[in-house]
Amino acid sequence: MTLRISLNSPERKLPEGARAVGCQYERVHLVGALGSGMQALADVFRTAGCNVTGSDAQAIAEPNGLIHPGHAPHHVPEHAELVVASGAVPEDNCELVRARHLGIPTFSYAQMLGRLARGRTCLAVAGTHGKSTVAAMAAEILLAAGLDPTVVLGAMPRDTGRNCFARQYPQGGRLGRSELFLAEACEYAGNFLHLSPQVGLITGIEPDHFDCYRSRAELEAAFEKFASQVLPGGLLIVCGDCPVARRVAATSPVRVMSYGFGEPNDVRAVELRGTAGRYQFNMVGHRQECLCHRQGHGKVCLCHASIQLSVAGRHNVLNALAAAALATALEVPPPVIAASLRSFPGLRRRLEVVPLLGGVRLIDDYAHHPTAVAATLATAREISGGRRLWCIFQPHQVSRTAALLDEFAASLQNADKVCVTDVFRAREPVDSPTGELAARLVDKCRRLGSDALHLHKIEQVENWLAEAIWQGELTPGDVVVTMGAGDVGKIRNGLGQWIRKDRAAG
Repeated sequence: MTLRISLNSPERKLPEGARAVGCQYERVHLVGALGSGMQALADVFRTAGCNVTGSDAQAIAEPNGLIHPGHAPHHVPEHAELVVASGAVPEDNCELVRARHLGIPTFSYAQMLGRLARGRTCLAVAGTHGKSTVAAMAAEILLAAGLDPTVVLGAMPRDTGRNCFARQYPQGGRLGRSELFLAEACEYAGNFLHLSPQVGLITGIEPDHFDCYRSRAELEAAFEKFASQVLPGGLLIVCGDCPVARRVAATSPVRVMSYGFGEPNDVRAVELRGTAGRYQFNMVGHRQECLCHRQGHGKVCLCHASIQLSVAGRHNVLNALAAAALATALEVPPPVIAASLRSFPGLRRRLEVVPLLGGVRLIDDYAHHPTAVAATLATAREISGGRRLWCIFQPHQVSRTAALLDEFAASLQNADKVCVTDVFRAREPVDSPTGELAARLVDKCRRLGSDALHLHKIEQVENWLAEAIWQGELTPGDVVVTMGAGDVGKIRNGLGQWIRKDRAAG
């Protein structure tokens, strides 16, 4: 069985300018410009020579005035030729209303992603967990292989100064000169159905997005539709360790490649060796399917590829396997895959370690689903080397928290002390019971034996942590984990400022 897929030649270069991104517009306005993925999209447009303006509720006033704070009709330039809105922006947003009044074409972020992918060799990474990391790992590999893809991620890479390509797309987006288009594809509200990829990848499927999927069957049906949109002659890559992903793959008419730890997978990780949360492993093929450079010469088999990751976590072994499987489909040589995965610096707010003065370490992470929360805390426990682990968890969305309350309580048990903030609202009414729901989660954590408390605001948490350091409860070597997809990441800055001020005063 050959795993080669039908690709347009990546050597054929695309035209210069705005048309290089499949867009005939040269003046673009972004609504929700600081949203996930929107900053990456802005970088693609800017690199193509487009004049980009925007607005965002979280923005601050800038000297150049290109990104306006808040939303107002006059933020939309009259000469704009295209308006793109984040998925978090409602249809009745005043800037969208203004754009329609002016006759300016408007698209959602997901719709625009689909338009940019047209006519390209689209590589779409979907799944409940890990899609940002997998897509970023794949970008690192493809850039190292000289394939020069266009990249649109929903997260920003860290530039650690090592030999990596992250500095080429610091906001998560870059315009490449080949026909390859690598994108993170989100399942929320069926957004990934705007893509018809040559290679589709599903990292795993778990219940989520309860505000748009009323049942597990609806969510699974959306992934089946995504799988069915992989173009004829293409490839579907799935995590074979996920039973739902395997079930979805069974409905696909295209060829399927599986990856994971289990024996039946086409690509597996064996001989795992972990040190302080970072793993080495060997990557092997299954059933004599030699995943090699198949040109009749220079056959370097994946069976001989030894991988060492710089990013921590056993879950990142699976992410690396997924990225390697995608790269293998494009016939990237295994030594390039191994070197790229070793240099991959990770993403911002994904197990991002922040040393604090006083010897306390802080790990900031985006985890907002019970499975991801459990994986983050397990990795933090490995990193901490037996030191005490404090967890600050900010639940994300009332609907998700209410539906998975028991699962969240169980996932937080690996921490020595747990603090839960009010639920972060996302696309939900202002009267949502954020505090009451957080208090219920704390109660369930306590019933399972956790030392847990509820603090409403981020500022209260910062004061609580500062007091713990001042009183000697948090001591050198201890680890604080901040988790959530909202604004809990602000704690790292507030706590760091308090420590610096305290040390200066002392």
